Amino acid sequence: MEFNRLKCEDKDRFKEVVKRHYYQNAESSFTNMFLWSEPYHIEIAYGEYAMYARFQAVDGEVSYLAPYLYDFDAPIKLALKELRTHIHAEGKTFCIKGVVKDIKEKIEREIQADFKFFEDRNNFEYIYLSEDLITLAGKKLHAKRNHINYFEKNFTYEYRPYDKSLKDECIAHIEDWVDHKDDMKSLRDEIGVLNTILDNYDKMDVKGAVVLVNGKVEALTFGEALNADTAIIHIEKANPEIRGLYPYINREFVAREWAEYKYINREEDMGLEGLRKAKLSYNPVTMVEKYSCSVDGDCDGI
Repeated sequence: MEFNRLKCEDKDRFKEVVKRHYYQNAESSFTNMFLWSEPYHIEIAYGEYAMYARFQAVDGEVSYLAPYLYDFDAPIKLALKELRTHIHAEGKTFCIKGVVKDIKEKIEREIQADFKFFEDRNNFEYIYLSEDLITLAGKKLHAKRNHINYFEKNFTYEYRPYDKSLKDECIAHIEDWVDHKDDMKSLRDEIGVLNTILDNYDKMDVKGAVVLVNGKVEALTFGEALNADTAIIHIEKANPEIRGLYPYINREFVAREWAEYKYINREEDMGLEGLRKAKLSYNPVTMVEKYSCSVDGDCDGI
């Protein structure tokens, strides 16, 4: 198999493969993979039984994702053997990451071998009912409503669908946002990802929006349809100094662009305590569980 860097021209073929099965994870989104293809050196290969992806972690280690099966009803051992042969040829032990529950259960059901699974909680993805994010009903979300009410009463603002005339302002906003970070690599990645989605906006199947406060872009967000009933939010950034701005753009983007979808995927928390607290505070209806899977050696899922 030959792996090559993921590029825009892969979009149609990638999406043709993933639509054959009901995926809710971010790795099934071409846009998500493409946005992070530069910082994580994401590469793709088309084998006989499946599409495969690999990436390079921060520590430089190359990791492989679970196979994207061409036929989910076909024996998964064929794809695993194909990938395992390639991994062994590189002198590595077999370990795959991002194994969703359906794939985990298929492996356990179909293969009688010593496969070991390691829970990867930091990369579990948060799934919400769109109705909950729009109405913010109930006692648990009372604080969200209060923050939005404060924002609407105390600021001059405008919600606006994204268009190319807003590009420079969006870049300036993200630079301000990451300016408070100490991690320079993270800063470069955040700016790079936003540049990628803005540069390729017309080629991606995404929608975007911004919120202007006193005429200045202070929040932005981008998302897309992931499958027939799920939309995914790829980017959401707002000025944290403006009370209520985050919950406002969260609610409005779903209400105006994704209300017809039952579920909203807001991706993982990466093990960051503050981000986990924020995502849990919106009361997810379920999580996309992920595991690492090994048959040759240890694989800790980190």
